[in-house]
Amino acid sequence: MKKVFLFLSFCAFFYAQEISNTLDKQNTTEQTAPQNLKEDKQENVQNKKGNIIIGIFSGINTLTTKNKYFNQLTELKGASHSTNSIALSYGLKIGYDFIIKPKHILRFYFDYSGNNFFDQASSKAYLNALFLNLDYRYGLIDLLDLFVGVHANTAFLNTQNYAQQVSFGGGINIGFIFNILPYLEFETRMRFISDSLSPIQASLDREITATNRKVEFGDLLNFSVGINFKF
Repeated sequence: MKKVFLFLSFCAFFYAQEISNTLDKQNTTEQTAPQNLKEDKQENVQNKKGNIIIGIFSGINTLTTKNKYFNQLTELKGASHSTNSIALSYGLKIGYDFIIKPKHILRFYFDYSGNNFFDQASSKAYLNALFLNLDYRYGLIDLLDLFVGVHANTAFLNTQNYAQQVSFGGGINIGFIFNILPYLEFETRMRFISDSLSPIQASLDREITATNRKVEFGDLLNFSVGINFKF
């Protein structure tokens, strides 16, 4: 999944640059008056150093867990299986945009995400995470921007039946920003989250004859939408 996510991220970024270059070539055929207005707008952006960003977002998380069953020290291959869990996620962010050029922006921000997994009613799990992000944002057109970035995270897993734990990790961000108003953005984001959650010893299922069961946590994939306010 990591390699696929990286490949899609780079493809999206380079493809977006090709689209932008094509649009730039088309814009050279515009009349002098509209071009002067565009240059004035770019000059205003250049004079501005950056923006404070405050935003809220919501979405879903997917998490793959591997359930391994053992008879003493021997794994029961036929009984072991994987489970995909889905969580409702929500959060908020605060950061700053460093405007390098009119179409090139570095966004440095901090965000919090809460996740409520509901795949198993008998054992609820809550995942709270803190992220430190750096995104490179590229303006495709006035209305639409593409961003690709990286993050470091700290995750706190709290389960109903098992011990709590803390993990550290990193990942990749990719998404689009729609510039609705000068002070308002609509954002769609896909985030790959790699963590270091430790396996846990879980209770046994009645249907499977084994001496112990171990649950291993995979990486997370997050899809979210949100709004950002610029100051």
